[in-house]
Parts: sequence; structure tokens; C-alpha cells
Amino acid sequence: LDALHRELEDRVAKRTQELAEARNYLRIILDSMQDQVISIDTNRRITLVNRAVLEQMNWSEADTMGRPCYEVSHAREQPCTEYGEECPLAVVMATGKAAAATHRHVKQDGTVVYLEIVATPVLDHHGRIVEVVELLRDVTERIQAEEKLSRHSRFLGAINSLAEAVAGSLDTHQIMSVA
Repeated sequence: LDALHRELEDRVAKRTQELAEARNYLRIILDSMQDQVISIDTNRRITLVNRAVLEQMNWSEADTMGRPCYEVSHAREQPCTEYGEECPLAVVMATGKAAAATHRHVKQDGTVVYLEIVATPVLDHHGRIVEVVELLRDVTERIQAEEKLSRHSRFLGAINSLAEAVAGSLDTHQIMSVA
């Protein structure tokens, strides 16, 4: 009986070690990613973040873990949908399918960043959503470049309209006679 007990304890210890190694391996993979990864439960509470989240957003694990995603990401007291924003988490929870959106987030220091978010459901063995994993990519530079291009386009459009108005008001015969 003692031999059987020791064998069982050895098997449990070995399996526990294997599980710890597998968990460590997954953490290494997550922390090696440049994109941000956040896992959020069905109550909108953050359950996991990778290193990229902490470094790029200037947050600590204490700033994120167990807190509502909207408090952490948007510095707000209500979910994104309450402010008229598209929330990929809400879409996933409603449809059970992956969803994407671009969001404005606020870093710990108050700096605003734009993140492209792809949210994917995590299902239990019954097919029920238990969490949502979000992959976030910083697209701030792209959004700023698009906004700058849009401003320049509007400016050039205004100049073009002004030039057309001036050209339309000039008497071309008078201009040609002077030249």
C-alpha cells in the first residue's frame, strides 16, 4: 500500500511539474509577442495581460488584473457601448463570433493611443463563452497620418475652389490684351 501511495504521489508530482512547464511555455510565447493580448471574462474583468500591454500602456499588473476593461483601457466608469462606441467584446458576447474595431485608449500617463482590436471568444466544453481574448495593435501613427492627409486634402480642396472662383471671375480677353 505504501508503494502504491508513493507511486501515486510521484505521478501527481510529475503531472504537476508538466502543467507548470506548459503554463510557463505559454507565458513565454505571450510575452514574446509585440502585439498586446488581453483576456477578459464575461463580467468585463481582465484576467490576463501579456508583457506588451504592460510596457506599451505603462501599466502594472495591479493596474489591470481583475478590473473592468473599460476602466483600464478608457479610464471610464461605464462600458464603451454606453458612450456610443463599438465594443468588440460586446459584439463577441452577443454573437459568439470574432469582432474587430479601432479604439481610442488612454495610457497610464494620459497619452492617447489608437488600437486596432480583434476580439475572439474562448469557449468551454459546452460551447459557452467563458472569456474573450483581444489582440490589440497600436495604429496611432497610421490614424494620425490619415488625419493629417485628410486635413491637407480639405485644405487643397479649399484652395482649388478658391482658384476656380478667381479664374471664373477673370475676363480672359482683358488678361490676353495686357499680356
